[in-house]
Amino acid sequence: MSSSKNLYGNYLPEHIQPPAYGQSQERFPPPPYPSVPQGQPPYNSSGQYPSAPNAPHQPYYIPTPGPRHPPTQVTQDIGRKSTQCCNPKRRTYCYIISLFLGLSIVGIGAWIVIKFVMDSATQSTTHCPSSVTRCNSISECDDNSDELGCVRFNGVESRLEVYGWQQKQWSPVCYTAWSQSLASKTCQQLGFTSYYQTKRVIGDSSSNLVINTSQQLTNLQSILSYSSKCLTKDVVSLQCVDCGKRYKSSSRIVGGTASQEGNWPWQVSLHYKSRPVCGGTLISRGWVITASHCIFEDEAHITSNWEVYSGFISQRQLSKATLSFISKIIVHRDYNQHTNDNDIALLKLRNPLVFTAKIMPACLPTANQQFPDGSSCWITGFGLVEENANTASHSLLEAQVNIISRTTCNTRKFYDGRITENMICAGTVTGGVDSCQGDSGGPLVCKADGIYYLAGVTSWGVGCARKYKPGVYTNMLKYTQWTYAQMESNK
Repeated sequence: MSSSKNLYGNYLPEHIQPPAYGQSQERFPPPPYPSVPQGQPPYNSSGQYPSAPNAPHQPYYIPTPGPRHPPTQVTQDIGRKSTQCCNPKRRTYCYIISLFLGLSIVGIGAWIVIKFVMDSATQSTTHCPSSVTRCNSISECDDNSDELGCVRFNGVESRLEVYGWQQKQWSPVCYTAWSQSLASKTCQQLGFTSYYQTKRVIGDSSSNLVINTSQQLTNLQSILSYSSKCLTKDVVSLQCVDCGKRYKSSSRIVGGTASQEGNWPWQVSLHYKSRPVCGGTLISRGWVITASHCIFEDEAHITSNWEVYSGFISQRQLSKATLSFISKIIVHRDYNQHTNDNDIALLKLRNPLVFTAKIMPACLPTANQQFPDGSSCWITGFGLVEENANTASHSLLEAQVNIISRTTCNTRKFYDGRITENMICAGTVTGGVDSCQGDSGGPLVCKADGIYYLAGVTSWGVGCARKYKPGVYTNMLKYTQWTYAQMESNK
């Protein structure tokens, strides 16, 4: 991280270097991926990713080259020598060449057919009736998607809300008949191991949901019904995980200063084939959030290629880190490599982590939470320390940045309309503080009421720490419910 946006330059092969100043259009964008990863990325003959047309601003990521096609000069040699096949002395040789060429064509054709079939299968649409009632505890879609994402938390009090199918709106749950058992089952429904804290808070809604203890519990929405008011005017507050806390204080540090142990216990380092490539954020004992573009090639969808390190602050001291492995990779199905929209992915850990002072999750934003323009937030990572650096930081770096309004960030001087509502800008107008190659997928956290919330996921930008080119992050306010739905469907 530095005064720039990071990925691990010192871990990159020598033949892959960060783009020079003014060459942002030459960044290597990652290929598009289906919702369930399959198929072969579109490498060019050099083994690198081709630049995407009309996409001058690509993610802060330099992918590892994938498998290469046969060298171009072989094809050229075949073409040159084939003109000599009329010579009887060379006929046998030409037959061999022709056979080789024929088998190659057959192989390529077979690969195209397989890819088409696999992609068609993986991108098949969900089958739902023409009319679906969400969150009524009756699964009508074949993947149960109509019953996912029906629970959320609202405000600093973390009020439990459920989408009521009768009123077609989010409503709080009355505290009457609420129990610790229901608290635990609700959090487990969302993919957490249990609940952390539950209590009653004063309700102020004209639309509420009451618990019907005579109903069979399959999920929370199955035992709820609409009521105009709660019996005691109290509603449920629920936290599924102790999050957003750190047990070691830090002084105000700006511009990529080394972090202290325990400062950012949710920061993880993602290693692909034993090499660090991206950051990530721990959000529970078993889940990590990162960027879609970090899953940068076909083999990156193979879970055994990944390692997750947590609870450490130096790549040179991995023996002190906690090593985890991945059991599932979920890339957002609408991730767009050309616009960098929906640049978010979830990683499920094979075994849940044990929380310590060095390993704690960041909190997901609650419903209707805001991170106002000018808010002071923090970015962390192990990436490059400056735009054209050849080496990255072995130490975890931290820097303070400010939220920049979407209106400002979309002006011609900044990003000229490329910032969607799914993105958030953070940095300084004058530059000098930013994330860089290697920080991709890492956290942008903002503090509210003493708790750190994951406001963004390091995504893309132009250069590192340039004037009028702040870092662009995936806006987590838009993806909290998506995250809960994925956790729920992949328990």
